[in-house]
Amino acid sequence: MSDNYWWGLGPVEGAPATWGARAIDDGETFGLLGDRQSFDGEKEHREALRTVLNDMGVLKLAQEEFCRLKDSLKIRGDQDNLVTLYEDWFVKVEGNTNASHGYFYVRAYIKPGGYTVKRVPEWDPEGMPEGTAVWSCDELPEVGEVIYSQTCWAAEDGLLTVLGYAVAADHLHVVCSVNNPVGQWGKQQADSIERDGKVAWVNVMGREWRRPDGAVRSITDGEE
Repeated sequence: MSDNYWWGLGPVEGAPATWGARAIDDGETFGLLGDRQSFDGEKEHREALRTVLNDMGVLKLAQEEFCRLKDSLKIRGDQDNLVTLYEDWFVKVEGNTNASHGYFYVRAYIKPGGYTVKRVPEWDPEGMPEGTAVWSCDELPEVGEVIYSQTCWAAEDGLLTVLGYAVAADHLHVVCSVNNPVGQWGKQQADSIERDGKVAWVNVMGREWRRPDGAVRSITDGEE
């Protein structure tokens, strides 16, 4: 990885982390060189993005999509054409040959937030300003933090690592990786990838987590 020169498509404004690479079309997919990659963002967010790409399989899915788009001539070495290689509610991967006749410029990023977190007990459809995300807890775990969730069946011991945040239906979700997954979780991941071509994310809401060494106080009941 080079910190002095940006390789690949440029960083995305507002994204917690962006990875870029100048890859090579090796005839099979896009191949990566260790000294032709760059990262942007704070350390915890960069580490989260590495986990997403390598451990959770997003990079492999992006490379498979590259092959499909190349076979359908939507990716060509003599044409400048930005394509989406992978996208879900949390991350996006894009690429472009930039008409370079051999190189493929790629980037992956955790999507920018663009919302304000509002710590309230319940969602109020009449009183929620646009761009507000409800979080029903006094505290918000940080990226890279290990948390415990009693509701996550995928984790053998309930332990998760925070990768970032996403919003759905006006609620903030903490997106996590599973530290010690049960066997069934691997099957669900495989089924999700085969069925939808997407990673199955674990996400935790405000009342569904605590720190491993103690409880988190709820807004609604005020208990420790």
